[in-house]
Parts: sequence; structure tokens; C-alpha cells
Amino acid sequence: RLLRHLHFRRELDRSLARIRSGLAGSLAASWLPTGRPLVSCAQIETTVSPLRTLLMVHDDHATLGTLATNTDISSARELCELLLYRLSAGIVQQMKEAARAVDSRLLPLISMLSLSIPHALGNDRALELSAKPEAFSIVVTCMVVDTRSRKPALSRVRWSELGGVTDAEKLKSLLLMPRDQVAHLLLPA
Repeated sequence: RLLRHLHFRRELDRSLARIRSGLAGSLAASWLPTGRPLVSCAQIETTVSPLRTLLMVHDDHATLGTLATNTDISSARELCELLLYRLSAGIVQQMKEAARAVDSRLLPLISMLSLSIPHALGNDRALELSAKPEAFSIVVTCMVVDTRSRKPALSRVRWSELGGVTDAEKLKSLLLMPRDQVAHLLLPA
């Protein structure tokens, strides 16, 4: 049992290291002493989204989160998927709050891992943002949509060229930018 526990914990360590690498070092995981050989506990924190949670390993399975949100994890792959999903959801929530902070008249709508901000770039142009887990990282995309014709995305925003460290700061930067300067950030969809 102890070998299974140590093997599972080592696999979790490797997975967390891959996520840390994929998120450019913005994830921290530190193992805390438990005093029990078959129980391990890691505190996980990130600056990507407001996530601070505990990972408990019992024998060869783990739970992520508080008692109210415990999720039984039986593989390191499941942990990665769940952790990246929670981080993505946190990023989308942060972007919603950032949009509301810029202009309280904006009505950002969250749907799963995406955010829609009608009229964000004028009466007929909306922003569609998404934060999706992908290969041990999270990819944030931002598209401009014509709300009159209900056409799919007209263009995508060069997200990496926006000012700000976090995705919420990048969104604030975009929303505060004069409309005529937004054009240089757009690429065909």
C-alpha cells in the first residue's frame, strides 16, 4: 500500500510540474506534513485565477478541494483535467468582474468556460472570450462578433499583445482602449 501511495504521489508531482510549466510558473504546490505514511496533503495556489485549494492523497486516490466540493481522483490525468478546468472557470469569472469594473453598464454573460460581452466594442460589436484547458496549460482566446448579423467571429484579438499580466488585466486594457486603436490588434478569424 505504501508503494502504491508513493507512486501515485510521484505521478501527481509530475503532473503538477507539467501544469506549472504550461502556466509559466504561476502554480505553486507544496506538500504539507501529515504525520501519517499513507496520507499526503498538498496546498495548491495559483496567480492565474483565484484558486487556493488542498489536494489530499489517501493510499492511491486523491481528493481536490474542500469537503463540500471533494472530487475523488484516481489518476494524475484526472487531477490535471480537473485542476485546469477549475483554473479556466476562475479566469472567466475574473474577466467578468474586470469587465464590470471597467463599465458597470456592460452585461457580461458566462456560459461554461466562455464569456460574452455584448456591445463591448460599440453598438454592433461584441467580445467572445474563452479560457480552455489545453495540453497542461490554458489558452485564452478573444473574438469580435457582429451582433447585428449574428455572424460568427469576424476577427480574433492578438491577446498576447495586450497590456497586463493577468487575463483580467488584458481585458481591462482592451475595454479601455480607444476604439480606433483596437483595429491594430485584430486578425481575421
